[in-house]
Amino acid sequence: MKKVKKSIIIVILVIVFAIVGVVVKDNVIKILKDSISEHITEIDNYEVLLGEDGKYKEHFNRYNDIFPNEIREDMEVQEFCYSYFNLADPCYMGYLVLKLDDEAFNQEYTRLKNLQSSEKIFIYGTTGFYYDVLAIYVDDYYGYIYALADYENRQIIYVELQFCNGIMDINYYETIDEKYLPIGFDVYVEYEFLNK
Repeated sequence: MKKVKKSIIIVILVIVFAIVGVVVKDNVIKILKDSISEHITEIDNYEVLLGEDGKYKEHFNRYNDIFPNEIREDMEVQEFCYSYFNLADPCYMGYLVLKLDDEAFNQEYTRLKNLQSSEKIFIYGTTGFYYDVLAIYVDDYYGYIYALADYENRQIIYVELQFCNGIMDINYYETIDEKYLPIGFDVYVEYEFLNK
């Protein structure tokens, strides 16, 4: 009888430890993912992220003055997403689509055209863009930050694809509409951790 009770207690303990192990494992994965990644789709905290002194305004020795410092009342946000992932090397992916009235469009157009854009704009298989490029920063090692103009719809599209050594750990092609990506752009996506 003692052996049966002991066996039952052992089985119960094994079940409890198995359940606790699954819960702990899931929590460790969540904590790990939260500490090495961030995925934002709410525009409410835009200035905290990409404002003048925003959390993601500067990295890889490049200040991102292509994205606007603030979302003004005359800027209608059509789409927004920003992701950060750092398993081994940091990666940043973001896009913002603004619809603007004529005055705001002309003001933002002028601001962007006055930035000192990179001369070389085609890397990683890029052959062009679907829209007119207003401003662009390009680095063979770190990637792209650029703004495009959709004149017909009075939209300006801002895109950031920053990575290390030609390896992007964020699945950009499933997040950003192809028409906003460089044509032919092909950077190896090593991990798809954010999309699982």
